[in-house]
Amino acid sequence: MATTDDLRQAFLEATGENLEGFFAQWMYRAGHPDFQVSAAWDSSIGLVTLTVRQRQRDSLPADSTGLRYEVPEVFQAPVTIRVGTAAGDVRAAVQLDQREQVIHVGGVWSAPTMVVFDEGNTVLKTLEFAQPTAWLAAQLRADPDLWNLAWVIEQLGARTGEPAARSALAAATTGADYFLTRALAATALEAFPGPEAEAALVAALADTAASVRQAALTALGKRGAMGAAPAVRAHWEHEASDEARAAALTALAQLDPAAARGLGVTLLPGRDQQRGGVRRGGTRRHDAGAGHRPGGGTDQRRGLCAGGLRQEREWCGAGSPGGAGALAARGVAAAGAGGVPLRGGPGAGARPADGPAGRRAGRRDPAGPGRGPRAPTVAASRRSP
Repeated sequence: MATTDDLRQAFLEATGENLEGFFAQWMYRAGHPDFQVSAAWDSSIGLVTLTVRQRQRDSLPADSTGLRYEVPEVFQAPVTIRVGTAAGDVRAAVQLDQREQVIHVGGVWSAPTMVVFDEGNTVLKTLEFAQPTAWLAAQLRADPDLWNLAWVIEQLGARTGEPAARSALAAATTGADYFLTRALAATALEAFPGPEAEAALVAALADTAASVRQAALTALGKRGAMGAAPAVRAHWEHEASDEARAAALTALAQLDPAAARGLGVTLLPGRDQQRGGVRRGGTRRHDAGAGHRPGGGTDQRRGLCAGGLRQEREWCGAGSPGGAGALAARGVAAAGAGGVPLRGGPGAGARPADGPAGRRAGRRDPAGPGRGPRAPTVAASRRSP
């Protein structure tokens, strides 16, 4: 049976590189570095100085067998610092090997436009790095790394009172290269007031990726953007993605509950309207056949949540939990009950022609034309060297 050390030995024999330190730190010990970073620029000597602190503590308890893994007080890793300027970028490769250390990046003779700690996201980490909004906005435009972009969007999303943060997120919602970045930016815009944020979200409804349209529809509903109601209604009627269509109905339930209730009831097939458990105005009608579920003999209650009442959320469309009717009815249920909005899969793709055939053709393409492969999750994109 091969062991972890056999793998290390195989690497040594194949490459001549001794990875004993890497394995000791990342394979036989626990945790990851928790960095706190600050930066300052001295224009007189063209120098950017970063102070890097590692804050992780060796505090893990032992497991049920008494075995306890140690968290290093100091993680050692190479990182690259990227400093953007109007005259071009300056990079410095450094080795982290202290609990607290100072890093100098020289040759920065014009004011930094951004400072990226760990360019390329080569180290598994958590990061606190207070920066001016202008630096974060510049990194959102220029950094190709998805985890770094997600981190930047999180930082900007917390600055709801800053117009520059709103503008940066609005630009990313409609113009970022990768669909996941656009979707994250759209979600962050939900908390920002003003017409600029709403206009960007409405523009995102034309995105080729369904995950972006879904994020924009969800944000418009939570914002109470009444001016966007016609566009949201149009997506309910013509949207190719089940998940985005459900988000449209959820948004309508938040913007115009009466109209959404009427749309939700029309989802049920004719026999559901006659026999299903549909609650209207507080009156519940039960199926004469003990809650018969289409396509099976299982005894189930079937209901649609309408008018903001607490209801069941099951089997609302075409006898299938994956149908547009089921997803949309669950969305109305969540909105009407004040619950958590429905979360669906990415379901992205170029929007095909209207009609059932077009909807079937365009449901599952994850990124749309020219958008590249499906993105990793934020957690998966953080990796050790």
